[in-house]
Amino acid sequence: MSKFPSISNALRTVVAAVESDIIANTALDWGTLPKKVYFKHGTIKEINTVLTAYTNTAAFGDKKYPLVCLVRDVKEKVRLQQHGFTSSFKCRLLIINFTDRNYRADDRELKNFQPILLPILESLIKNISKSKLFGMPTVKDMDITKWDCYFYGSSENNKNIFNEYVDAIDIESITLELKNNC
Repeated sequence: MSKFPSISNALRTVVAAVESDIIANTALDWGTLPKKVYFKHGTIKEINTVLTAYTNTAAFGDKKYPLVCLVRDVKEKVRLQQHGFTSSFKCRLLIINFTDRNYRADDRELKNFQPILLPILESLIKNISKSKLFGMPTVKDMDITKWDCYFYGSSENNKNIFNEYVDAIDIESITLELKNNC
């Protein structure tokens, strides 16, 4: 097995910590939605293909959202340090949740962003900043640029990117450094 640091494995670990935070937060009311947070990585097309396949199966049909996605491809600057390789990069992350196509902006804010998407974002940032895998960066170090996307995909040539009605927080850019802690 390679000792080279894996962005997807590190983010998968962080997302598991996010899910634990969400479950522990009794103030969050997600209604009938289970307090689960899923993780996928790949190109938008690949993630969409996987989610579409999940829709057609009983085993995974309800295990898609909310979802944190690492959008591939990621350009990395690699260095060899005393304890192994490090990788510096900027990447794109999506935090996505199913929505109702008839919701208006206020509905989306009240039913999706405030109770679900924003708490996931806050926990994601908190858990990255506590992660030794990422060298415990500050929010300033992460230099985050994000978009709140009400009905994600509707502004891109009037296409729905994920073939489903979703709202999203598109973290267009987050700067991270992955440490090899062998």
